[in-house]
Amino acid sequence: MWLSLGINIFIPALVLMRFSTDQYLGPVRGLIVALLFPLLYGSFNLIKNKKVDFVAIIGLVGVLLTGGIGLLKLDPKWLAVKEAAIPFTIAITILISEKTKYPIVSNLVNKVIDKEKAESLIPPKFKKEYTRRLKFTTYLVASSFLLSASLNYLLAKLLVKSQPGTETFNAELGRMTVLSYPVIVIPSLIILVIAVIYLMSGIEKYTKVDLEEIIRKK
Repeated sequence: MWLSLGINIFIPALVLMRFSTDQYLGPVRGLIVALLFPLLYGSFNLIKNKKVDFVAIIGLVGVLLTGGIGLLKLDPKWLAVKEAAIPFTIAITILISEKTKYPIVSNLVNKVIDKEKAESLIPPKFKKEYTRRLKFTTYLVASSFLLSASLNYLLAKLLVKSQPGTETFNAELGRMTVLSYPVIVIPSLIILVIAVIYLMSGIEKYTKVDLEEIIRKK
């Protein structure tokens, strides 16, 4: 976790805020170097895991879009749009998948819980209640990303106002990167934790067994 935070947040922020002056890397090279850390780290993890990770792909696209906005010197308003668009896209994807044969949240739950065993232990009278609880959990997870989208947009609009390609823009982008963790990640994470507790407590309630008995063993 600390490695990920360092490479994706703290090191890029340090480069943007301290080493993007003409005395060191300059605004353009500073932006490129800062973005290389999360870009290479994300690419390495994708290659190492040897599987396509939707969230990881979205993250890499986000890094490339930030670089594009900075290098092309687009209006900073597009940074706010980009910051909101990524979690918003994830939220909509989660909600749409609920109507398909491959619901994202349900599939993630099934990787942790032995679905067949859990469903066999749930009495018929509670089947619909469990389905409703699982669906509501999906909405909670999606809402965490919608909250992230809103906070991302507000934070970008408040902090990043300078024209890309300048030292000031890089410094503002660095501050936004640092603040994104406590301001955005923590509230969204709280909702995710609530969603997990809500679902797991329901499984225990309906199956009448401890979670340890239906958790998938690695």
